[in-house]
Amino acid sequence: MKVVKTYGCTAAGFTIDGMSYAELTPEQKKAFESVVIMRIREALADSSLYIQDLIDCLQYDDHKCSEPCEQCGDSVSTTTWNI
Repeated sequence: MKVVKTYGCTAAGFTIDGMSYAELTPEQKKAFESVVIMRIREALADSSLYIQDLIDCLQYDDHKCSEPCEQCGDSVSTTTWNI
């Protein structure tokens, strides 16, 4: 499968084998998603993708940020996912 993402200026698109993702049938979308999930599993297994990066793709349930530290000016943020 050849996936092409185009963006910038007035160009935007996401195609799979030359077809817009929006034009795929539900069966084609499911087949594409299965291939992507398989590739994600492979990438997790060979450590070319980290689980932390994958979790960031999901909508979080809560996000909090502390007040800035008086010594360094940094703050601590906490993001929570209920999976």
